[in-house]
Amino acid sequence: MPVMIELSSIYLPLTNNVRAVPVEATTVGDALSKLTAKFDKLGKELYNGRGEKKDSISIYVNSCDIGLMDGVRTAVTNGDVVTVVPSVGYGRPYSF
Repeated sequence: MPVMIELSSIYLPLTNNVRAVPVEATTVGDALSKLTAKFDKLGKELYNGRGEKKDSISIYVNSCDIGLMDGVRTAVTNGDVVTVVPSVGYGRPYSF
């Protein structure tokens, strides 16, 4: 069973309405790289111009904030759920 990435519904227009994406990964950063390889438009919303996770994005592994762990270096194993949501108060993360 791979790592499952679950996305907030606000990102559905950028993922062709795909809300959950299974990936083979060992860290959160690895999982996000594989996610954005599948949905390149999503990459601009998750990463800043330096390739770092934007502060306006919150990421959880099995409901635990990665900011309280090792950030994008947080280890993941098969069966883990990585949830990606915009942080509260940042508004719509993209425009059409």
